[in-house]
Amino acid sequence: MTVSIPSACDVLVVGSGAGGMLSALRARDLGFETLLVEKADRYGGTSAVSGGGIWIPNNDAIKDVDSPEQAMAYLRACTKGRVSDEKLQAYVDKAPQLLHYLGSVGVHYFSIPGYSDYCPALPGALASGGRTLMPLPFDGRSLGDEIFRQREPHPTHKVFNRMQIDLVEMGPLIRRTPGCCPRS
Repeated sequence: MTVSIPSACDVLVVGSGAGGMLSALRARDLGFETLLVEKADRYGGTSAVSGGGIWIPNNDAIKDVDSPEQAMAYLRACTKGRVSDEKLQAYVDKAPQLLHYLGSVGVHYFSIPGYSDYCPALPGALASGGRTLMPLPFDGRSLGDEIFRQREPHPTHKVFNRMQIDLVEMGPLIRRTPGCCPRS
């Protein structure tokens, strides 16, 4: 396939995973001439195979049980001093705003109660869960033929190697919750 690439742009984004796509979208929304490039023949990056979950402390679903101080304690423990407090604090402060921005462009997330932080034994971890958010499904028909250029999800996120399922739907199947799956 031959692609015409502009000779100049204000913002060049390399990679079409969630971070790249979001960066390109935000730059465009701010009025910058933006170019997103992807090395693969399909877009989506590792986000397409990971399920697209994001970790957002103090999000609206958990703000009554979470705090910036608790999130900072957890991030400090996770990063073991390799990331400055300034960067960690910026993430804690701005991540909930990111979630609101995503909603404004039609990408909505839901909290998974009981899905604990990745390292639940660390200080500041939220044992009750809720910081990890998953994207709500959307109608793929809105992508038109572009849906066929999207990277395929990981095989473990499919039922019968065809229908995509999310983490919440997958849980009862993995745990073989009574009433969910016939037992042999």
